[in-house]
This record gives sequence, structure tokens and C-alpha cells, in this order.
Amino acid sequence: GEEAGEEAGEVGEGVASWLSEVEAARRVHALAGPVVSEIRRRVRDATGGLTLSAGIAPNFLLAKMGADVNKPDGQHTVSPTVEAVLAFLSATPTRKVPFLGRVAEKLLQEVLGVR
Repeated sequence: GEEAGEEAGEVGEGVASWLSEVEAARRVHALAGPVVSEIRRRVRDATGGLTLSAGIAPNFLLAKMGADVNKPDGQHTVSPTVEAVLAFLSATPTRKVPFLGRVAEKLLQEVLGVR
């Protein structure tokens, strides 16, 4: 009765809070590209031409991988959606995944067929 209603209300509040955080993260992510472009421009101007590569992604590892995509002077964005992350990873050779050694790479290729 009453306890179930309270629990449902708490769950609903938790979902609403989570959705609010997801929306906030999307807004921040949307601003990241222009901000990073401006940072890269300012560094180039202040240093007389030093170039930077940048990756923008939902986490550090994906951002690091993204920074390698448009080197030496570009940026790459991986959108914060499951589909975008999976598309990016499926197009990336295992050799390009940071912290993944040769043994793990070989296992992924032989056991799972991941290239």
C-alpha cells in the first residue's frame, strides 16, 4: 500500500534526477567542440604555431583515442551515445587502444575475432 507508493515515488525521483544529469552532460558535450577549438587556436597564436590534437568523448580513454584521429592539428568528437561509442570502437584497430598490450590484442583477435 503506502510503502509501495513511497518506493515508486523515490524511484521516479531517481529516474528524473538521472535524466536531468544525462541532459546536462549532453549540453556540456555540445559546448566542448567550440571550446576546444578556441583553446587550440589560442595556443597556436600564443606559441607562434604550436599545433594541438584533441579528443572529445564521454571518457578519458575514448578522448585519448579520438585525439589520434585528426593529428597533427585537429580534433575528433565521439558523441556520448552508445551507438556513437560502438561505431567509433568498431572502426578502431585494437592496436590503437591505449594500455592494451600485444598479448591482450592477440587474445582479442584469436578468441573474439576483434581486429
